[in-house]
Amino acid sequence: MKKLRQIIREELLKEAPDYETAAYQMDKWLPNDMDVIEEFQQLEDAQDVKGMAAFLESEASDEVGEYGITTSRHFKNLAKHILG
Repeated sequence: MKKLRQIIREELLKEAPDYETAAYQMDKWLPNDMDVIEEFQQLEDAQDVKGMAAFLESEASDEVGEYGITTSRHFKNLAKHILG
């Protein structure tokens, strides 16, 4: 039974969103557009988690799927990670 729990836990951890890598590699998935960059910086300066989550979901929802970020909750957690 203990081994089964350990296997399940390891599988869940493999599938968990990788916020660290996604935040570190933002230059690869965030559009390189001045309007997008300005909006990102405004949200970052304001420390607006809700606004940042909505922004990230609208600007990069397809691109961050490879990091396991697929739901609104994931985007909120990514926003919190980015804003520190």
